[in-house]
Amino acid sequence: MTEADFVAYLDALSAHHSRGGRFARVIDVRVAGALGASERRRLAERFDRDELEYPGQLAATAVVMSKVVHRSIFKAFAWLYNKPQRREAFSSLEDAKRWAWDQLLGSSARAVQ
Repeated sequence: MTEADFVAYLDALSAHHSRGGRFARVIDVRVAGALGASERRRLAERFDRDELEYPGQLAATAVVMSKVVHRSIFKAFAWLYNKPQRREAFSSLEDAKRWAWDQLLGSSARAVQ
């Protein structure tokens, strides 16, 4: 991925917030190339910035990963990363979509109460 492609990707992720309303995100990285440390940091910084600019909009993030070791590392970081939205790793896109939808419906119900 070129630098321009990566910036466009970050901007596309942030654009989801500008539509307004709560949403859940599903990211399928099974065929994506590995991100370097700099890109991972910039992605995390963008997620933090988006949460500050649009607090509470993102209900959950589901990430689809091929390798068990990657899912395990992701889950460990998700436990340590104490943010309002939930994060979970999956091996199948269908499971990720189902979980994200459940999180979105559950968070919407909690927000109304």
